[in-house]
Amino acid sequence: EIGQLTELFFLGLNDNSLTGPIPNGIENLASLSELAFWRNTLTGTVPTELGSIEGLSALKLSQNRLSFFNFSSSWPFLLSLDLRDNQINQTLSTSLDGLSALTELFLSSNRIPGTIPSAIGELVRLERLHLANNLISGTVPDDLLFLTRLTELDLSGNVGQHCFAYSSCDDEPSYCCEEGGLRRCSQSRVYYSNGINIFYCYGDVGLTGTIPAGFGGYRYLELLDLSDNSFSGTIPLELGDLSRLDHLDLSRNYLSETIPSQLGLLADATIRLGGTKRDVSSFDSPPVAPLSLCAVEGFNLANDTSWCPPERNYLADVYQLAKGREWTIDGEDEQETKWVHEYNQHCKWYGVSCNDDGVVTELQLASNSLSGRISSALGKLTSLEILDLHDNNLQGIIPTELGSLTNLISARFSYNTLTGTLPSGFINHSNLSLLHLHGNRLGGWA
Repeated sequence: EIGQLTELFFLGLNDNSLTGPIPNGIENLASLSELAFWRNTLTGTVPTELGSIEGLSALKLSQNRLSFFNFSSSWPFLLSLDLRDNQINQTLSTSLDGLSALTELFLSSNRIPGTIPSAIGELVRLERLHLANNLISGTVPDDLLFLTRLTELDLSGNVGQHCFAYSSCDDEPSYCCEEGGLRRCSQSRVYYSNGINIFYCYGDVGLTGTIPAGFGGYRYLELLDLSDNSFSGTIPLELGDLSRLDHLDLSRNYLSETIPSQLGLLADATIRLGGTKRDVSSFDSPPVAPLSLCAVEGFNLANDTSWCPPERNYLADVYQLAKGREWTIDGEDEQETKWVHEYNQHCKWYGVSCNDDGVVTELQLASNSLSGRISSALGKLTSLEILDLHDNNLQGIIPTELGSLTNLISARFSYNTLTGTLPSGFINHSNLSLLHLHGNRLGGWA
């Protein structure tokens, strides 16, 4: 028998075709430190006797058909428990002190119903907690904030419905299935018969309430995934304090459309928001994402023009290269005319005019103490008709890209300190009726 291999410290039978329950006798392997039976077809209960193996630190049983694990029993030496992709259909225990040594708990992709118990706060050594793709509902308990060592927290994908065999939500949950798999019930009570029993179904909508601001205190957190739930309210600005974060996913919830500018501090992270179609018809000016966040390469809405208008980014580059902080006027503080304000619509910035489609047609910043250089990003304002930069202190060349602005009617560069040559593209501007270049150090056509 396998139990006679008392000196065995690693047992890996993963990726085979094992069926039935976990075999007896493994609890006799006194030297065992890791048990790996993942990707088989094991069924039934995880034997509690395994907890008596003093050296057993890792239990890797993912991708099976196991249905029960006694979370209340004692596993004093276990550091890593992986039960992903099984058929666990029990609520999490209200007592988890028997698992107090755990640093990793993976329970994603099961059928775990109910709420996250406050006892989760007892697992103070946890570094990785994955409860995704279950049927967990309710609010996030405050006790979760005690897990200050967390590097990964995945609570995504808990939007689903529970079905009860009786008429009260207090009864032990059961699961009713249709052709498409696990039944998704409506918010109102309905009943459904599978030919044998009648099930009363109550709609649950995953995790609800607001996202705790305390999540911003997870100083080691690298992954936070709360997608596909029913969180509401505002996104906590404290999430911008997660300086080690690599991945943030809040998509497909019911969060406010106002995105905190502090998320722009997560410059190296992948940030996923949104996920539902926006109805902008009710807004005179639809909310936009913070300007700094639109500059984050990993932001999934950076290329969505309703959230991150590209012309706003182009104008921001104009501001930076022309030393906008030194301008005489760059809009009024806290007003819609303020340049590079995180939330201001760029069409209302001082000196900027747009057509009815929200496309920039005029940029008039004459006599405004502009210095530095002219940004080549101006060449991307393809509908620009009037450009007035005269009587400033701009230096360097007129970027070649400005030669592609074929809609220009009027361009004034006079009385600056510009050098080089005028881009040859200006020769072909059939709409150009006024071009002022005097008072510079230009040397002719390029």
